[in-house]
Amino acid sequence: MAQTEEACRYISDHGDQQPFFLMLFSGPPHAPYDEAPADCLARFRDREIRLRPNVPAAQRAVAIRTLRRYYAHIAALDGCVAALLGGLEERGITEDTRLVFTADHGDMHFSQGLQAKHCPWDESSRVPFLLRCPRCLGHQGRCGDLLLEAPDTMPTLLGLVVWAEGALDGGEARSHAAAVRPGRSPRTLLGLSVGASQLRYAAHPEITGLPWRAYPRHIYVRNIQGPWLLYDHEADPHQRPTSSVTDSVTIGRLPTPGGCSPRSVDNPVTVAG
Repeated sequence: MAQTEEACRYISDHGDQQPFFLMLFSGPPHAPYDEAPADCLARFRDREIRLRPNVPAAQRAVAIRTLRRYYAHIAALDGCVAALLGGLEERGITEDTRLVFTADHGDMHFSQGLQAKHCPWDESSRVPFLLRCPRCLGHQGRCGDLLLEAPDTMPTLLGLVVWAEGALDGGEARSHAAAVRPGRSPRTLLGLSVGASQLRYAAHPEITGLPWRAYPRHIYVRNIQGPWLLYDHEADPHQRPTSSVTDSVTIGRLPTPGGCSPRSVDNPVTVAG
């Protein structure tokens, strides 16, 4: 909360004619979960928790206990975001402020029997990317299937200011400003990397730091032994455990990565999701 108070103070020091750029990195939601504010912990202490179907039965009790405290952290963070929006309202600059809410990773929370991050499953790799700018994006909320990487955030925000498009000079980060404007929602490739430590701990010693590819509907993961995971998000949104992936016909039907950055195209070991 102290960080949010400082951010609100920073906003109040800038009038509506003085542009500013502010990045606020919040620690929560993050372990240790008992350190959430007492009132937030109380709100979720006895709350019923609905687990994802891919949490093993033997771990459901500990998953519920962990998620109650995790959600307490999220409730505290919600209050911080509300305070920031209030600061913008007080300065009268809400309409023209580009506000992004995102995260660096998710958490398995016992889905697939795993904890923490560094995993190709959705719970770890899919994070929110909420973009708010009433003046340039309108007041009507909408969801799209655009997939982007953290380096794309800066050029996308610049594109919403000066209509800059394409890649930055000397870099691979790309602006998706045109895609997030009303009426546009293309399907863009996302390249990520699989960390080694968590997967080795979870009985996947064959995994090293390998990349994968993500599409809106499918995720396809290869390890050093070959195909490993293949999911259809529409048919199996919870990515239940599967047998070995050998269906080359299905893999061949995945979209081709046309138009994606060289870092995603040129790597021979990929995951499409």
